[in-house]
Amino acid sequence: MVVELKVKEGQGHPVFREEDLDRHGKDKKKVEMVPVNLKEEEDTQLQRAIDILKSWRVFKKKAA
Repeated sequence: MVVELKVKEGQGHPVFREEDLDRHGKDKKKVEMVPVNLKEEEDTQLQRAIDILKSWRVFKKKAA
């Protein structure tokens, strides 16, 4: 999944609240790093779900 964020000059970032803008800065390079973090988080959750499903399959075989 690709997330594309566009920031216009002089406008706030759509994802961050106003207090977050100061902490993250309005630097375009920092803003462009956000989708990468979202992708890593998504992959981590997906891998966790796959691991859980695999463990269930093993459990069912043992119980059968």
